[in-house]
Order: sequence, then structure tokens, then C-alpha cells
Amino acid sequence: MEDPTVAQASSNAKKVRRVKTFTGCWGCRSRKIKCDEAIPQCSQCHKSGIKCPGYDSTLVWILPGQKSYPAGRRRALRYDLTWSLSPSYGSEDIDALIVQCDVPESEQPAQLSNISKTAGPFTVFPIMAKSEQLHPDIDRAMRLTPTPRLLAGPDDNASYLLHHYITHVAPNMMPFHDTRNPWQSSYPLLARCGDSPGHKSLYHAILAEAAGNLAHLGVDIENNKASNMEHYAKSIEELRTSLSSEHKDFSIALASMLTLVMSENYRGECTAWRLHLNGAWDLLRSSQNRKPWLENDFAWVTTQSLCLLKIKSDTLVPEEQSLISSVAERSNFGFTTGATPELMACVMEVSSLHDYMEKNGHTLGNMEDRVSIKSLISRIENCVLETTDPVVGTHQRIFLLGTIIFAHRRLLNPPPFALFSHLSSLLEYVALFPTLGGGHIALWPVFMAAVEVYLPSHKNQVREWMDRADQIGVASRSDARKLIEKVWATRKQIAKDEGTEECEIVLDWKTIMKDLGMDVLLI
Repeated sequence: MEDPTVAQASSNAKKVRRVKTFTGCWGCRSRKIKCDEAIPQCSQCHKSGIKCPGYDSTLVWILPGQKSYPAGRRRALRYDLTWSLSPSYGSEDIDALIVQCDVPESEQPAQLSNISKTAGPFTVFPIMAKSEQLHPDIDRAMRLTPTPRLLAGPDDNASYLLHHYITHVAPNMMPFHDTRNPWQSSYPLLARCGDSPGHKSLYHAILAEAAGNLAHLGVDIENNKASNMEHYAKSIEELRTSLSSEHKDFSIALASMLTLVMSENYRGECTAWRLHLNGAWDLLRSSQNRKPWLENDFAWVTTQSLCLLKIKSDTLVPEEQSLISSVAERSNFGFTTGATPELMACVMEVSSLHDYMEKNGHTLGNMEDRVSIKSLISRIENCVLETTDPVVGTHQRIFLLGTIIFAHRRLLNPPPFALFSHLSSLLEYVALFPTLGGGHIALWPVFMAAVEVYLPSHKNQVREWMDRADQIGVASRSDARKLIEKVWATRKQIAKDEGTEECEIVLDWKTIMKDLGMDVLLI
């Protein structure tokens, strides 16, 4: 008689273990049959004369308290019913909602505590970036429930340009991602939340900037050039109306002027931008007694942008420096350009000391001036960069080294070889920056180093950086490249004519820029 234990073991040995898979089509899985996973439809469904539902995962929303799906309906609930009672959103609407989702709720200012979060599909996110005091128009727009088509333009082309501005132009206005980026949040929001001439001017200036950028990138060049000029003209017209109004909004008008500066910068008008910059500065000076930059956070960040442009583009008289210092009292002055308040103050001091020496006929032989120069350069070299973010910290080091080079050139005017260590360090950080996830480096500090470069290896590093910078599609950066190359060619020719080395030739890049008929804005 056969041992039952042996018989059972023999029976188990004959069994084939069934391996359950989760890769079949949804039809075969619901019917619990083997699927051959053929594409575009499996054989089992084809033989059964039914449409194969495919293999993609289907996410299903269920009602609160719902414990199970109906029998035979696993993962088969109609997804189209999920948002049946909710409004639909186009790409421009989604952009409008996304740019408002920035910081944790615990970090939001008091002004946002009572704002409804049910304006769109991103209901678990907070709205807008951290702010001390919102511009009234932003505050009002954020309280609209549900959110209207706030960023939609009057026609498809306007919507396309605005989308390009938000997704490509605005992010590149800062060298790294930052939720406080005003060009990606406040500017487009304000441009579409009001009907005043100021709001319309800002709106058309933004579209002009986007069209100019697209044209420089080679996208539908003729049409985008035409769009650039059309919106530029409309912006100027609305701006004039706004400035003539007795109740003009300072921050909106200033934002419009600065956007027009950027528009000129993007389309390559290498001298016209200064007209808008001077107009913006005149507006600030005429309003300085009431300190409009203290009215709300948007007014401050816009005024800060103007001051940063002024520092980089002009020789400042004492009165102008005093005005900038009043704006620069906040601890985050300079953050949009990737610098620190201390570094920007040092840049102003360098210019001030240079102008003082030049005005009074002082030379480097003056002991008092040498002491002042040595003290200032020492302070620059010891500027504290307080950040734990490697991307922000690397950019601040680039700006620090650019400031050191700027100080040596303006105050001591040494031959390029004396700046070798600073040039090498700056270019190493420039190469490191994109590997850390950084964006496009601010032009000013790298330019200060680039015009001093003389070694072929350093020139190649600068050219690699310029190749990356060209990807932004800013025409003025192409102008900066032409200027840098012209400085190098001039230095090389002078060295050849004089029978000396390039590293010994001191050049004034501003003189060469003037000879080229340029006026490059170093942003």
C-alpha cells in the first residue's frame, strides 16, 4: 500500500506554481485570464470581439467613505466624472494658478490667512510668494473665486506670448529658481488684473518683451518682430496716458518702464533702453519724498530692480547714491541679481571713490587714496556670504570675484596678469554653476572678468559660458559677446604692435564699446 505522505508529496511536485502578473491589459485582468500583451490590442480581447482597453494605469477618485468598487468594475470608474462639476482650465489658466503656488502655508503672510484655496485644481497649495504687504491689485485679484482667466490675452497670439513670457522669459530673469521671482508672479498677475492705462502698459510691455525674445531665438522672426513693435508702441501710448493721470500708480508705471528696458534689451536696441531707464529714474526721484517703495512689497522689489540697473549702468552722484541707500535698507536688496546688499554697497563705493579721485585730480601716489583703496578692497574680499544653498552661494561667489576685479580695474588699473588668480577662480565657479542646477549667470560679474582675459584657455571658458548665455535669446548678450571679442582682438593687436604680451595690455572696455556704437546693459 502506498504511503499517503509520499503520495501527497508526489502530487505537490506535479503542481506548477502560478505566478500572478500585473502587466496585462485591463480587460484580461478584469476577466482574470492570461493576456499576451500584444500591441495595439491583445489577442484575447480580439478573439472575444471586444475593444482592448490597453495597459495604461487609470487613476480613480472615490467618494469619502467608499470602501470598494462595484463587482467587476475594478479600476473602471469613469474618470470623466471626476471633474464633472469643476471648471475646465486652458494652458494659460494653469500657468496663472501655478505661479501662485509657492511657499508653505505656515510661511505665508497674514494677508493670505483668509484667502480661499478653492480657486482651481491646485487646492492643496498656498497662493503667491511670501510678501510683507501685497500690492492692492494683487490682493484683490487673489480674492477672486473662482479664479478668472486672469492671464488670458485678447487673442490667441497674446495668450501665446504671455505663456512664453511666464515659462521662458521670466524664469531667466534671475540666475536661479526663487519663489520670490517677481517677473514670474507679480508682473504677469498685475498686468492682467486691471484695466487702467498703467496695467495695460505693463501688459503690452510684457508681450513686447516675449515677442522680441522669440524673434531673437529664430521663431517666426518676421511676425514676432512685428508683434514686438506693435505691443511696444501700445505700451508707450498707455504709459503716457498713465503718467499724465493725477492718480497714477507709482509701482505699476515703474514696472512698465523697467519692462520696456528689458524689451529693448531682448530685441537688441543697444542704446534705446537708456531712455526708459532714465525715465524710470526721473519718476523715482520725483516721488522720493513720500518713499513709494514702502507702500507694498511689489513697489519695493520694482524699485530695487531699478536701483540695481542704475548701479550697474551709471556713474552715480552722491544724491543718487543716497536715494539708492534708502531703498537698500532691506536685508534682501540685490537678491534678484544673485548678489548681497553688502556686495552691491561695495560696487557703489568703488564707483564713488573712483569719481572722487578723478574729480579731485588724485593719483595712486596719494597715500590717503591708497589707504582708502586698500581698505575698500579688503572689505570686499571679506564680504560674508551667508547661505547654505550651493547654487545661491556659488552665484554670490561669482559676484564677489567680479566685484573684486571691478574694484582693481577702477581704482588701481593694473595689467591683466595681476588679476590672474581672481580670473581663474571666477571662471571655475562659472563652469561649476550649471552642474549644480543653476540657471543663467548674471552678466555683470562675468563680463568684468571676461574683458580682462588673455589666456587662450580662459577665452575658451568664456566662449563656453557665452554659448550657454545665448540660449536665453537676449540680443544684448550677443552685443556683449561682440564687445568682449573686440576687446580681445584689440589687446592682441596692440601687444603685437608693441612687441609685448597680451597680459600686460590695459584696456578701457567702455572706450571700445563707444567706438562700436554700443551701449550694452550688463544684466
